[in-house]
Amino acid sequence: ADSTLQKDLGTKKTLYANSGIKEYWVIDIAKKNLKVFRNLMNNEYQIEQNYQDGIIFPLAFPSVEISVKKIIGFD
Repeated sequence: ADSTLQKDLGTKKTLYANSGIKEYWVIDIAKKNLKVFRNLMNNEYQIEQNYQDGIIFPLAFPSVEISVKKIIGFD
């Protein structure tokens, strides 16, 4: 999200956490970065990881590997 990054990292992230979504991903187009929020406790994500390359395995589908560069559109 380019024009909605602040909303995605604020209001929307809180909404997902309050809904019990265990993992939340946001693409920062300007920084060519994937932000992954995990480890939901007390309606807050405890871990924020940033990726610019490599492979990521979604919590919902742990056997599926996804290229970070493909997600952020630079592959």
